[in-house]
Amino acid sequence: MRSQRIVPPFGSHSPIESLARFWLTSVRQRTDTRCAVRDAASMIKAPTPLPARLPSLTRRRLLLGAIAAIASGRFGDPVFGDPVQAASANATRGVQRAGRVDGQACVLPFYGINGHVNQGGAYAMPFRQQRALLEDLGIRTYRNDVWDARGARHLAALCDVLDDSGIVVLPCLTALLPSSDSERAAYDTGFSLGRSCATVLKGRVPVYECGNELETTIVRGDGDTPQSYDKHRWPAYRGLLRGMVNGVRHVDPAAKVGVHAGWLHFGALSMLWNGRSPEGLRGDPLRWDVTMYHWYNDMGDIRDAKGIDVLGTLRSAFGRPVCITEFGFRPDGNEAHQANYITNEAFSPFLAVRQRYDIHSAALYELFDMTADNHYGLLDESGRRKKPAYHALKRFIAKHPVT
Repeated sequence: MRSQRIVPPFGSHSPIESLARFWLTSVRQRTDTRCAVRDAASMIKAPTPLPARLPSLTRRRLLLGAIAAIASGRFGDPVFGDPVQAASANATRGVQRAGRVDGQACVLPFYGINGHVNQGGAYAMPFRQQRALLEDLGIRTYRNDVWDARGARHLAALCDVLDDSGIVVLPCLTALLPSSDSERAAYDTGFSLGRSCATVLKGRVPVYECGNELETTIVRGDGDTPQSYDKHRWPAYRGLLRGMVNGVRHVDPAAKVGVHAGWLHFGALSMLWNGRSPEGLRGDPLRWDVTMYHWYNDMGDIRDAKGIDVLGTLRSAFGRPVCITEFGFRPDGNEAHQANYITNEAFSPFLAVRQRYDIHSAALYELFDMTADNHYGLLDESGRRKKPAYHALKRFIAKHPVT
């Protein structure tokens, strides 16, 4: 809904106008900062309430910062100035703390976890409390799904709360594969999603993950060969992913984008990368900056799955940094089993071969239990009870720091 235009009753250099300009650029959940500043230069909009998701401390800091900026004329100050520049600095700080692999800076901090702050339940917990849990665990990458601009604004608020913590948000752009087989229609859907999310998150996040297990809807068999995929649905799959990647890059070219698969579905990634289709037709290749992958304990050894070294395949086929953006323990209701997995099997295999396969990050699934897929969480569905797995992970990270 458009805001009502109000003609300012005072001169263009009034302190009140300056306050309004600062209010707009700092508070409107930064969905389109440059447009907000441009509009505010010629008009004053009706005061917009501060987002309810922002903690009271943040609200007070914004208002006090505005007053201080007006009093001193420090609108160019990085603390009180352009929110896009400040957010970009925050994202850069997070990446600088991510560590190094083979002498190269990591695209994301190594220790990560999955969350669903756009899905409610325990994830409706105030972001300050979630930050405290992540800091207590030693987690530095927080992967969250997002499927529209509203959800992206929610993630932007999360990024603000995580500011100065060194914790990086990894947005995973999720979309359903369209029922139509039209590649163009799927592309348009993906592009719109990528563009709208990146418009909100630009400068706040260093990496975007495009798609979530989309290949599982078109695979028949193990997925390591082109013949494993539905040739009729392939164009829509390819179009949706290409659209998301291009939509993000159109708005946020400085960020990195990743595409993923799981199990032995690297066959889909290979066709995308090389511009091939299941029936062998050639097309434009799709290239990404980070190869992402999903792997769960019931899939076995990722370096010897049906005799295939999946990590080696990813590294040699695409030559990109690898991030395991989902992995974990298939819940059996036994919390002791889950804790044992965390202690002995979770991050250990990836840490052991991190340099060899250029693994930059690994994100455990997940922080809280959810009704839809219960027992994956380190905390129960209420968000109050820490399971044995929580304490096991905290001990593991403390014992195995990554620099």
